Amino acid sequence: MPKISALPPMTTADAADEAPIVDTSATTTKKWTLTLLKSYLQSLVGWLTTAMIADNAVTAVKLATTAIKIGKAQVTSTVNLNTSYADIISVTVTVPSGGRDLLLVLSYSQAQGSGGTERGEIRLMEGSTIYQRYYHGFKNPGLGGTFQIIIPAPSAGSHTYKVNGKMDIGTAGLFYADATGSPLELQAYMV
Repeated sequence: MPKISALPPMTTADAADEAPIVDTSATTTKKWTLTLLKSYLQSLVGWLTTAMIADNAVTAVKLATTAIKIGKAQVTSTVNLNTSYADIISVTVTVPSGGRDLLLVLSYSQAQGSGGTERGEIRLMEGSTIYQRYYHGFKNPGLGGTFQIIIPAPSAGSHTYKVNGKMDIGTAGLFYADATGSPLELQAYMV
């Protein structure tokens, strides 16, 4: 916050201003007109409204229209699935207090099977809690996709969310991923 003594001195009063107020608290005497003092106080109001907001004091009207990303993980190499559950990707996030919901989004460029009748089971989880289960057809050639879920008001603190899966019908499938624009991603947003 700026102090009056840090502002530039006004050595002459403008004829249009009121009588100057003299500040003798600094090493040099500074003359402040009411207009200059009013401008200074208005700048303090602006500073207070932006810098002094308490946690979770912002109302929905003042909240940004976009969600707030709090975590992201990427896998840049192909993930193979078989008939046993295996972790595919995970992200650890710190959930702030305030009771907002969490949106998890899994996106990938291609899920591919070796034949035409494979189906995979994909689960969005935290620990052993399954929040959502998806069944996905694995074709050859494969298709990309996005899965998402909203977790209502998770508790504040650290949480690790993961995606795991297995082949439900058939024996082999894969999530294709690479580092040149086709990663497998898991993102977390507060909404």
